[in-house]
Amino acid sequence: MHQSRITLGAALLLLVTAAAPSHAQWALNGVLVSSTDGSHRSPIVAPDGTGGAFIVWWSTGPSGPSLREVLVSHVLPDGRVAPGFPAAGLPVVADTTTRNLQGAGSDGDHGVVVGWAEPTRAAATRLLGDGTRAPGWSAIGNEVALRGRPSMGFCADGSGGGWFWSREDISFCPDICYNSSTMYADHVGPSGVVDASPYAFATTPYYGAAQGSIRPAANGSGFMVGLGGDGVADDIHRVIVPNHGQWSLTLDMPHGIIDAAVDDGAGGVLLMTQGSFGLLPERLLHLTASGGQDPAWPAGGVPVWSPDTTFYHFAAIAVDAGSMLVGWIQDGASGAEVRVKKFSSSGNLAPGWPAEGIVVCDAPGPRDELVLAGDGSGGAFVAWRDGRDSSAGDVYAHRVRADASLDPTFGTNGLGIATLHAGVLELSMAATGPGEAVLAWSDQRSLAEIRAQKLPLPGTLSVDPGPRASIALAGFVPNPSRDGCPRIAFTLARSGDVSLDVFDVLGRRVHTERIAGASAGRHTLTLARPLPAGLYEMRLREGAQSSTARGMVRR
Repeated sequence: MHQSRITLGAALLLLVTAAAPSHAQWALNGVLVSSTDGSHRSPIVAPDGTGGAFIVWWSTGPSGPSLREVLVSHVLPDGRVAPGFPAAGLPVVADTTTRNLQGAGSDGDHGVVVGWAEPTRAAATRLLGDGTRAPGWSAIGNEVALRGRPSMGFCADGSGGGWFWSREDISFCPDICYNSSTMYADHVGPSGVVDASPYAFATTPYYGAAQGSIRPAANGSGFMVGLGGDGVADDIHRVIVPNHGQWSLTLDMPHGIIDAAVDDGAGGVLLMTQGSFGLLPERLLHLTASGGQDPAWPAGGVPVWSPDTTFYHFAAIAVDAGSMLVGWIQDGASGAEVRVKKFSSSGNLAPGWPAEGIVVCDAPGPRDELVLAGDGSGGAFVAWRDGRDSSAGDVYAHRVRADASLDPTFGTNGLGIATLHAGVLELSMAATGPGEAVLAWSDQRSLAEIRAQKLPLPGTLSVDPGPRASIALAGFVPNPSRDGCPRIAFTLARSGDVSLDVFDVLGRRVHTERIAGASAGRHTLTLARPLPAGLYEMRLREGAQSSTARGMVRR
């Protein structure tokens, strides 16, 4: 117990301080990116190369639930929206045609490339950092005449263009019916010109429907993953120009399903596979620039965790010098556990990493939707949807260092990024600079809105500028509190009278505080007398608005 912090003996007092104004716009529980009514979903974060990020999403918008729009915003490093981008997001095309977002990514030159599908066509556009279109790109989007139909996805190539992928199914019925199915890649270049020849990267003759996707790789090249000709094994193709293959390989059935694939930075690829029909649990494979399996690795691949175990919601990224970070969620003693493991370029465990991975979070409760982003130093930011305090789900994050240690500033079991218990969906995260990342999600507090946060959290967080979030209660900062004198943080979008109630685990009110004329902005209230160890619930009220949070006191 820190006696020097007790100011009035047995009296439970709260010392109220308002944070100093700041030009930064990052807010507690995320800055609101979509400021219009409607359902806003499926955000994609693309770094802008200057420490900020583009965020792309689809929305039903205020025009009606049957109309889908594709919107883009550009968030600067300090959380402000860049000039040229409306607060509600910039439509990729300014008309009321329904558009389904197919994909988006960095153009490699401080801009973003976005691909979408319309009822009668597929199209893409390239936007610069000020919201204007890059030279050669049309105001209605550049149409791509796909070899197959319909469009199934889009991937930016990192060099100003991108690939659409689609499927062509052909049936032939003379006496006996035959069918074939082929996945095609169609490429649009950095000036908006579509390459003439599509690239076939997966075929299933006589039965079944081909499947596949495209992933970005270094220097504008790419690799493609598709269900192979026997229907149970995957083909993987590396391309060095939009329609020219560098190498291809069909995997055998023990590695027939590719769950993750990342560029190794040297013309090869790191794969996370599992066997068709349950032949093998998760394995890592390294394919070299020649397209063959790395002879320095075990022939059957490297088990992600030995002895083999079942896990789910996995993610994988390349981090440094051909090494790979794998994250997953597995069942634990008290809830779902988030774990991370690092492999070196040789396929061995990175020095200092345990065989079972390090436990990032083992708090009670369910969790899912795991995402990773490299921190530029061989480690990664890890974010997930967390149900420790609410079945609706919050967002928590942690940082894993290259040496297998956890960043203590993120606390035990992760730091709450959005903890209003409103429900979150569809996390997306990307590295935006050395030691920094931007995380975005679809927040369900007002049907569905897009929110974003910078990691690690900025030193000053402003009031949320969103009109639908007049109050936001963050709860204990940090959480859990270990000195017994927790600080309670909240933000107000406008001045007004607020009340704060604190309850113990039995639902007994242990304190009520009325604050008249509280100013807009961020506030921190420090308890002057220690609380016993345990779980507490807080409720903040302002008029008809209320916000709740839970916090733990540990000794």
